[in-house]
Amino acid sequence: MSSTEVEVFRGGGGVVVSEHARITSIGLVLSGDVPEVELEHIGVGLDTLNEAYCWAVGDWANFYREHFPERFRETLVRRLDEKTVRVYAAVAKAYPVDVRARYCDPSDERRSLAFAHFSLVRRYGPQRAEYWLERASSED
Repeated sequence: MSSTEVEVFRGGGGVVVSEHARITSIGLVLSGDVPEVELEHIGVGLDTLNEAYCWAVGDWANFYREHFPERFRETLVRRLDEKTVRVYAAVAKAYPVDVRARYCDPSDERRSLAFAHFSLVRRYGPQRAEYWLERASSED
């Protein structure tokens, strides 16, 4: 598993993120004996999940629209805020995974750009957006 992936297991009552933690629909449930080192790792994982969520929803929407176009809007409206999903989908479509990977390296906080960076520069078109992404990723 790469540093950009978070390992999760589907369990009854939420998604298990460690021996001492699980995410439910209403929050993070931690056991009282979670070691501090594990708590730090959970925090890193939550940060990764937070950032990955935007990309994942965009990729999900693009895949759904491509494979089930007749049911896409109906499913979208029942699940998530339509405007938000459309933005996430547009950004995810504009930046394939290989492009994202060039600018999203969680092991290097200075080099890693957030989804918001991609969203902001997308309107400039591919070449100009790449210029701004490169500049933002090299700023100290």
